[in-house]
Formats: sequence, structure tokens, C-alpha cells
Amino acid sequence: MFRGYYHSFWHDDPTDPCMCERYNRRISRLGEMNSDEGPQLLFVRSNVSHENMIEVLQVPELMKLLRAKFGKSSRLLLILENQQKFTGPALVDEDDHVMLHYLSMDVHKKSHPDNAMPYARPVECALEWCARKTFACRHFETLKEAFQLAHPYPGGERGLGGLPAFEASKVLAAVEAGCEPSRPIGNDEPV
Repeated sequence: MFRGYYHSFWHDDPTDPCMCERYNRRISRLGEMNSDEGPQLLFVRSNVSHENMIEVLQVPELMKLLRAKFGKSSRLLLILENQQKFTGPALVDEDDHVMLHYLSMDVHKKSHPDNAMPYARPVECALEWCARKTFACRHFETLKEAFQLAHPYPGGERGLGGLPAFEASKVLAAVEAGCEPSRPIGNDEPV
């Protein structure tokens, strides 16, 4: 495993030259995509920690960046883990290119029929949404309203064997102290 403050690689070694080459090819292909010149692009993100629930409120900033880089037809599916008050898809009037999917933690139990592919149903639903098919979903006027329904998710902070998924760093200490670092600084090291 390779982990840093902002990311972790559970199956890849980003210091391996072959892996770097593979990632460079993928990143190059991604950079060439444009939803205005071809099919719609659906970006999928799953929240990874309790702190990242705030991502719901940061969606406008993310969508601005996605549209600038990949075209105005870019869409986002944000999967919110560990949801208890409500489960299923939700659309937000504030941005008609955003879908939230409130996912029950039960899908990660071995006895659940979706356990082998917990994100398959949310992605299938988002693809139907992209194809403009009719489906049942909840509607919110604003992302703030959608955020208020979201239940915190602590699960992504630890991985296999209880290892921390991300490294603590001087950046975290600075943020907790109320300082904002001038640039992201990773504490990346292989484990």
C-alpha cells in the first residue's frame, strides 16, 4: 500500500516506472476527453470519510472545474456512504448535472445481494439519468438541503487490518491549528 495525506493506492505502487507509465497514459486519455465534442462524461466520486461529507457543499466548485476542463455536459455522481435517514438517488435543482446517491452501509455486508458490487446500482441509476430515462428519486432544491440529510461516514479512514488510509502530515496539523498552507504538501511514503 502507498498512502499520502490526500490519497492512497491500495493495489498500485506509484513509484514503479511501469505503473507511472500506465497512469500517464490514462491521465493523457482523460485530458483529451470533452463532453461538448463527444458523449456525455459521468464522473463518479464516493465520499471516504466523515470530514468529506462537506464535499456535498463543495460540488458547485467541483462542477465549475469539471465543466471548464471537460465541457459543459459533464455530469457528477456523488455516492454518499453509510446513509440511514434516506437511501437511493437524489437530484438537486441547484445543478441539473449532479446526482447524489445515498448508499446504505448494508451493501458492504457479506449477506447483502449487492455486496460484490456495492456501487453497481448507483452507477446504473446514474447512467439511466444520463440517458434521460425516467426513474424514481428524491429531489432537493439546494445542495445545502441535500447535505443536511447526509449521515456522517467514518469508514474510509481505515483500511485492511485497521491501517490508516491516509498519512497525517504537517498540512493536517496546520489546518487543525486554523492555518491554511500555501500549497498542498503530501507526506507520501510507501508502507
